[in-house]
Amino acid sequence: MHRIPFGVARLDSIIDGGAPPGSVVLLAGEAGAGAREFLYTCAVMNALAHVDEELFELNYGPVGEHAGLPPEIHYVSFTESRRAMERELSQVIAENILSASLPAIRFEDLSASYFQLA
Repeated sequence: MHRIPFGVARLDSIIDGGAPPGSVVLLAGEAGAGAREFLYTCAVMNALAHVDEELFELNYGPVGEHAGLPPEIHYVSFTESRRAMERELSQVIAENILSASLPAIRFEDLSASYFQLA
């Protein structure tokens, strides 16, 4: 079965390459447990693979034989702006990896629609 990697090489190797396409993954954890950092790593590493294959290979390694990269990376938020997301990412992701990957991440802030602020 084809898989989409999470972007965490060790985890992906344990679960046969990543998550099945079309699946919903619920990420839950106590505050401060690293759930957000895991999400950021997933988005950044998958985006990095699209824009800098050499840097991706250096930091991740080869994608598993049952895995394939997603065609696009989307970050959807109901609570924060792109600027806030980038600020938080800069605290947990190395600058060279972050700056290379950001152009490949499509950000959508749905808070105005969701909370009917507009």
